[in-house]
Amino acid sequence: MASYIQAFDSIDKVLSIKEWNELASKSENPYYLSGFIEQFFNSAIKLKQKPLCLVYFSEQKAVGIAPVAISHWRGVFRIASFLTGSDFDPDFVVEEKYREQFIHETIDFLFRKMGCTFIDFSMPSKTRSLQILRENRKTLRGSNHILRNIAGHSVIFVEETWADFEKRRGRNFKKFFRNIERRMTLSGNWRIEFASSIYSQAEIKEYFLEIEKESWKQSYRAERGIERDEGLLELFTAAANTQLIEAGFKWEVAFLEIDGKKSPTASIMSTKAMCFSAKHPSMTTTKSVIQECTSTTR
Repeated sequence: MASYIQAFDSIDKVLSIKEWNELASKSENPYYLSGFIEQFFNSAIKLKQKPLCLVYFSEQKAVGIAPVAISHWRGVFRIASFLTGSDFDPDFVVEEKYREQFIHETIDFLFRKMGCTFIDFSMPSKTRSLQILRENRKTLRGSNHILRNIAGHSVIFVEETWADFEKRRGRNFKKFFRNIERRMTLSGNWRIEFASSIYSQAEIKEYFLEIEKESWKQSYRAERGIERDEGLLELFTAAANTQLIEAGFKWEVAFLEIDGKKSPTASIMSTKAMCFSAKHPSMTTTKSVIQECTSTTR
């Protein structure tokens, strides 16, 4: 039977696709697991966008997924982009032998069946999907393509202990962190606290909200009448729920605590092959997160 694309506009239908998390796990990107997609789906609806999950079937089996959001600009233009947004390394999640055909048919579907005026796909610069789109942009249906690289993320290959990594980076690297920790000690007693074995999910959520109220983003939210960071809470909910249902996924939260007061956090998500730090905490918290990842993924 020929391969074909089917569009799902209901999250319940998406959650019923048995191969979804299997494909998402192969991508090594936790944001494509169904628990996260559900949150992104709901966020798009709140933003008055139309979320769609395009699923590529071959021999009645799902072999590719591309969650997208369609928005309107000035009531005239219909613009399609990845549902997850550029901060979360979006890409076509597909078995490699179907990748090129899936990309072609996705572009065709969005222009012809969905009536999109523009397609704006931002992807990591090293993905093969971006290369395929660039090589075939003249033959793809429609002319309104926007192809963009997104900012790279720092990647550390876990092939050694933290001590070995520190040694390989040289004396100045270790000295850099010692100086930071010395200055922090002058501010008070401090420690890095990994929260999952200490606090309940409800308590962790409350700490998240308390820390966010004192961040630089709070004045930005106050000026715009925004009570709290809903996006952060949605990711929190998605991570907590995904950990309950997906065996290969783990989630941890690290707090920097100074004199009993919790400061910048790091949310760590790990799949079988990769760890992701989902926040931008202090240098010391980052170091502790990397140490934790090197001890749990090797």
